[in-house]
Amino acid sequence: MNYDGDNYKIITNKNINKAEIKGFSLNCVANFSKFWKLNYTFNYTNGKNITQNLPMGHIPPIFGKFSIIYKNKLFLYEINCFYNGEKNIKVFSPFGEDNQTQATKNGYPSWRVYNLNKVLMKKAEILFNNFPKVSNFWKVKQKIFFY
Repeated sequence: MNYDGDNYKIITNKNINKAEIKGFSLNCVANFSKFWKLNYTFNYTNGKNITQNLPMGHIPPIFGKFSIIYKNKLFLYEINCFYNGEKNIKVFSPFGEDNQTQATKNGYPSWRVYNLNKVLMKKAEILFNNFPKVSNFWKVKQKIFFY
């Protein structure tokens, strides 16, 4: 489209006739003692636009969380790791939902974020969660997409 002498690409969202989304989720919880607990989640997702035989956008292939928790009567301490697997450029949607212009030539690399949390407890309810919190403490590069 031409507007005031400048050309603009117009993009609209359109529903497709047939799509397929497959995947699975794994959640493991291990209570090692009265105080120690381990949580692990793993998710795999694959989406395909059947109508046009194309990959669907905004589908992270692999993601999850790993955490170790220590909880006593007064405090809960947690060390966790959120992770996301790489998304190859070959499985990007050609319609722009995956923001290909912001990706590397191969797609999006895998990433991990490590966090350390401390929470003051009162009868198993969160009383205060405003203690110093360390997030992404092995940060090499970070890109903020939205808040």
